[in-house]
Amino acid sequence: MRHWKEPLRNTFGDLKRASRTALEQGDPQTASVAAVTTCAYMVFAGVSLHEVREEVAQSRRLLEGLRQERFITDIRRIEQWVDRMAGVLDADTAWPQTTAEGDRSAIAVNNTEEALGRMLAEDLQEALACVERAERCMDSVLATVYEPVIAFLGGLLRARLRSPKLQS
Repeated sequence: MRHWKEPLRNTFGDLKRASRTALEQGDPQTASVAAVTTCAYMVFAGVSLHEVREEVAQSRRLLEGLRQERFITDIRRIEQWVDRMAGVLDADTAWPQTTAEGDRSAIAVNNTEEALGRMLAEDLQEALACVERAERCMDSVLATVYEPVIAFLGGLLRARLRSPKLQS
């Protein structure tokens, strides 16, 4: 509940403590969830990308040591997202890597980000094509956050493409 009532930055200490405690109690899944959540919240809270990259690297080592494949995928997705924002990795590099690995969630995220960029650039047809690719790659990992975003973008783009009045 705290993350809904206070600034996200106030949750970092609790999440890190939860991860350590879970490890001490032999609960690698809870430790993994807390580690991944810490990294995501750091991005959302506007922590410097350098700091986030350090936390992501530390969390990735932890998850790999715990052999938590499901959460390794999540931390790699966050790592890729942060690297793209930091200019360390570009879409031309990230997309083939994601596609080759068959990470449907990351493919959906990449297409959603690309759709937003295309929409801002007024390339509506290509933005809609990106949304449709994202829709085909949707999975349960993304459903709570990206599905409504993708549905909204798709509806908005389809309406704008059908109505010349909305295009201006």
